[in-house]
Amino acid sequence: MAWTELCSHPMRSLFTLASVAIGVGAVVAIHCASSSARQAFEQLHTSLTGDIDLEIVARDGSRFDSDIVSHVGDVAGVVEAFPQLRRATLLYANGNRVATQAVGVDSRQTDLAARYRLIQGRLWNEGTELADDKEEGEPENEKGRVEVVLEAQLAGNLGIDVGATVAFLMPRGPTRCTVIGLVALQSPVGLADHENVFFHLGDLQQVARLPGKIDQLRIRIGDD
Repeated sequence: MAWTELCSHPMRSLFTLASVAIGVGAVVAIHCASSSARQAFEQLHTSLTGDIDLEIVARDGSRFDSDIVSHVGDVAGVVEAFPQLRRATLLYANGNRVATQAVGVDSRQTDLAARYRLIQGRLWNEGTELADDKEEGEPENEKGRVEVVLEAQLAGNLGIDVGATVAFLMPRGPTRCTVIGLVALQSPVGLADHENVFFHLGDLQQVARLPGKIDQLRIRIGDD
């Protein structure tokens, strides 16, 4: 019966078959496009924020006490909580002056590694932050000197290598720092916040005269 119908109306049968194929193709195309869009948004979010699920900031954008870290870490389902402190500053190196943003991070911060890769030098070692009893204006020795990590493109533009000494304008005055490492972006969109200078959190809190203060808490939660 089907063959007789096909032979009796070949053009109508051909158009019917074509319309079914186009309809199925359109449904499959929409499904693939939606899936690709979701994956693209997930990759963009990961590139911008790292492997981070939530962020805590003050409602008015002010800084707050880092004591909140221990309380958030005790919440059920929280895997990691990483504090951050940001400070606008001026970088002086090789006769150049560049306005930039210093970011104080926890040395264990895994989302930093997710957005950047270490290409030269090293990151901070535990226990290397400045001594709390260091007097203002006291010359910095090798043990007490602030260690800083720079984004590789910024360092290249200013001719800065690992081991070089640079200076940052801070509330306590020009602060000399030793460049211990260079990092490169995993994705070009990761520099949305102009993050290219990284301090150990304790160091930046001290030189910026913000002891115990943070302005952002980044949180990873469990899969469940």
